[in-house]
Amino acid sequence: MRDPITVTILGSGAAVPTPKRNTSAQVLSVNQVPYLIDCGEGTQTQMMRFGVKQSRITAIFISHHHGDHILGLYGMLSSYNLSNRTKPLHIYAPSEVHRFFVLQKDFFGEVFNYDIVFHPISFKGVKEIYEDKRIRVTSLPLKHKVGCCGFLFEEKEKEPNINKDAIETYELSISDIKRIKDGEDHILEDGRVIPNAKLVTQAQVPRKYVYCTDTAPVIDKYDVVKGVDLLYHEATFDCKQNLLAKKTGHSTSVQASEIAKSVDAKRLLIGHFSSRYKEVSPLVAEAKELFPNVEAVKDGGVYTIE
Repeated sequence: MRDPITVTILGSGAAVPTPKRNTSAQVLSVNQVPYLIDCGEGTQTQMMRFGVKQSRITAIFISHHHGDHILGLYGMLSSYNLSNRTKPLHIYAPSEVHRFFVLQKDFFGEVFNYDIVFHPISFKGVKEIYEDKRIRVTSLPLKHKVGCCGFLFEEKEKEPNINKDAIETYELSISDIKRIKDGEDHILEDGRVIPNAKLVTQAQVPRKYVYCTDTAPVIDKYDVVKGVDLLYHEATFDCKQNLLAKKTGHSTSVQASEIAKSVDAKRLLIGHFSSRYKEVSPLVAEAKELFPNVEAVKDGGVYTIE
């Protein structure tokens, strides 16, 4: 049984924090390795509250340069410095985020004792921006008032497993095993062909997570998100605020559910709620009319992809 992939919500509110909802940030954990997505004000405090091992983070993904997505970043980087971090940190973000970091660094006159490497994100099409032995990350241009990207996190495909009985029965060599893992059949000395399907157990299908905020409805045009296991899509407003959503480059809960249905998502999480909503159950009810498997996130909530 494989380890679950988890998403821990550090902030589920929109531009203005509330007593119950911090601004945007969440952590995706794959095989116990955390990846930070956005970094609103107070993110490092939320990490401590909700048990995220922030020292293990080596990659951060920032969707755009609005304050509710980046104002916690410099403080966290500074805290790393004060705690004598030595491990490099890679930040995948619009170029404006790097400029903002440099302004703050110059203002405080801080000298960082670890490497902070900024990787600029392009808004000109779907692009793979990160890869390690666990996942690939692809940026998805969104439709907001400023350049903004969503992110597709996709588990790496694993090789099929050779059946142990087959190794003994057919006296498979190391080179035989490699060919079989590459999909070949096995040919015996007497010419008989053993089909590949009888020799291997296929690895489980790689899992996908999509993070999509702040944006008007747009990601349904990207084939790479089809069949996503878990989709986080902003639902800043209810359907009565459709015109306001369009004006500000955001989505309603109904539009989020339409997107989830269109891309054949297995589950939908909605968040980035406007501070006008003390309760978000009406937004969930609206979304469920079209896409039943939907849930409103909450700060501290942990959502699992098995």
